[in-house]
Amino acid sequence: MTVWRRAGLKSQSSESASTMPARISKTSPLTGTYRTLQISSYDQDEFDSRLLAWRRGDVLLEEAFPNLSSDALYFIQTGITQEEIRTHVANDVSPT
Repeated sequence: MTVWRRAGLKSQSSESASTMPARISKTSPLTGTYRTLQISSYDQDEFDSRLLAWRRGDVLLEEAFPNLSSDALYFIQTGITQEEIRTHVANDVSPT
């Protein structure tokens, strides 16, 4: 049995390609900036189903969204973008 079936997740289908892409909005704890990430790989229903399975602990984030980049997964988990890390974290590192 696949991870998707155990967690009750829908698998991607050609049906979802014709609907609007999923979106997730988060506020960065690093900067307080509110951002929305659009994810064209999933429609909103499928994305929400997979997100819920991850939040319940049924699957790992990487299992819920196997085709998303590590940057997208990090944003889903934290609300922080790679640009913020490069800009703010790099500036906070002082030479020794």
